[in-house]
Amino acid sequence: MMEPIIKNLDEIKIIGAQLKTNTKNGNNFKQIPQFWKQFMEENTNSRIPNKMNPEVSYGICDDFDSESEDFAYIIAYEVTCQDNIPTGLIAKTLPSAQYAVFTAKGKLPDSVQNMVKYVYGEWLAKSKYHRTDGPEFELYDNRCTSNDDCEVDLYIPVKLKG
Repeated sequence: MMEPIIKNLDEIKIIGAQLKTNTKNGNNFKQIPQFWKQFMEENTNSRIPNKMNPEVSYGICDDFDSESEDFAYIIAYEVTCQDNIPTGLIAKTLPSAQYAVFTAKGKLPDSVQNMVKYVYGEWLAKSKYHRTDGPEFELYDNRCTSNDDCEVDLYIPVKLKG
């Protein structure tokens, strides 16, 4: 069983592009890689103002509805302020929380998708933590130099059981 690092993070202000998707029939595993491709091809990151670190991007899963299996996926950057949001982009503040942080290594998107399956299929059931409400996210930084050789941190909001 892979053990994550447990971290407490302060709130994070972001601006990014949002996709509405769902987990039915693995739709999210098909749609999210396409969304990233479109984001990169259209150079959407260049439209995001006030970036704190242009080398670090986020893939955020938020607003999950367990009944419909719908959720929002946001490709974003942390920003210093959320003024003057360009048309078609959104601003959000990720709340401060405790996270279990897993590192996926290998080819994208397979490595991240396999880590998500591991966390929800095995780790949460066997660990001393339970998932709390709130967004989870992937953090992409300088360890991700190509789609074939990437290290991505997956942040899952958690609390101790009991």
